[in-house]
Amino acid sequence: MTYRQQVSYNGFVFPFAKVAITEQTRMSDDGTSPIGTLYQFSISGVLVDDGGGLLNQLLAMRGNLSQPRRDFIVQWNDGSSWISLWSFIGGDDAFGPVPGQLNIRQISGGRCAMFSWSVEVFKKQCFGADCSLQNANSDVLSLSRQWDHAIDDSGYTTRTVSGVIRFKRSLAGTVADSYRYLATPDVPAWYRRISQNWTQSADGFELIYSIIDQEQYWTLPKPVIKGHANYSIQYNPIGAMVTHNLSGEFQGASSATKFDLYSAMNDLLIAKFPKFDDPDAFPQLILTTVNISESVYENSITFYFSGDVAAGGRPEFDSAVLRFYTAPPGSDGSSQAPNAFGSSSPGFSSGVMAPRPSSFDSCGTNAGPGSPTVPAVPLGTGPVPAAPSNSGVPNAPTGTARPTGGPTPPVSSVSEDHEKRPYIEFRETLSYEVDNRIATFLPK
Repeated sequence: MTYRQQVSYNGFVFPFAKVAITEQTRMSDDGTSPIGTLYQFSISGVLVDDGGGLLNQLLAMRGNLSQPRRDFIVQWNDGSSWISLWSFIGGDDAFGPVPGQLNIRQISGGRCAMFSWSVEVFKKQCFGADCSLQNANSDVLSLSRQWDHAIDDSGYTTRTVSGVIRFKRSLAGTVADSYRYLATPDVPAWYRRISQNWTQSADGFELIYSIIDQEQYWTLPKPVIKGHANYSIQYNPIGAMVTHNLSGEFQGASSATKFDLYSAMNDLLIAKFPKFDDPDAFPQLILTTVNISESVYENSITFYFSGDVAAGGRPEFDSAVLRFYTAPPGSDGSSQAPNAFGSSSPGFSSGVMAPRPSSFDSCGTNAGPGSPTVPAVPLGTGPVPAAPSNSGVPNAPTGTARPTGGPTPPVSSVSEDHEKRPYIEFRETLSYEVDNRIATFLPK
């Protein structure tokens, strides 16, 4: 039985070829996980004039073998059928194959020449795990995580999770940026997600990330994503007048409406001014000042309320102070955190995703796998056309119109200001900001 071998690259079939192969396992950047195998092929043989001229054959060899990311096949024939030993169609998993050095020597009389050539090919190896295209994780080569914890003088922790995800270069029509969710950790209880930073490499197959979470004293009510509130109570022993004050600012998630913020504000008002919401309470709390304002072009509101309880006396003051120790409404340890694309509710996204990369070789040919086609323009013939927009990327979030509307807010009645007299003040600070998280009591 006679065996035949055929080796081809970019359509060029090597005549009388001998093949030597070196395999090396590649490890992840942290040196802990095998991610695939690097194949180094060395091919040598003899090129003989086939009647078309040796020079033409050398030019064809040189042209075909100098181009990266082309099909490379090594196959045998046992006399009945061809058997592929190594087949890299459509490129490998590392933006290759990458051609090496081509050597031509011993050209004898212009009729034949000896050659040697090398090429490197990388292939992801799952080492027993599922490596099918149906498995989303099959596109990942490595995922590294670094954990950093900074503890301030009050004992509150700021956690930073950072790292790099590397992907196969054979991603079909997708980019690394579309896999942000693989690196997004959950927000710990009693923490707030402060920031997310995602950087896609120039070739589109590496994603560098950094995510910061900060510990909170109380978490904000959803869908409030940032804000603060201050509550104080003033007791005037002369006349037994008790005055309540509540002020603050709420900023909503991108998917929240202004009415959502108003509702959260109203819940806090009722919690701090309980006798305002109870028509049967005695003595009744009378609102003296109501001030609510919005930031027209941002999703935030500010508010200030003041109310008096006539003849409330020390019992009213003491019961208000006891409310200092209870959690604000909606503070359950979880916080409203946007996902990796800025979405804070199902079906909504305020973020955008990086487009496919466009890479060009020296001839102006688009060489990026899965990249949008941008035709080359000869010099002097006009401007280079723009690449297609991000909207062409499958499943790419491109932002959604902001939600609007909501029920008509109730109208509060405001009475005249009462006469101010000397008072004893207890002030509570409920702050959700990073630098002011602890409830403090400042007697005045």
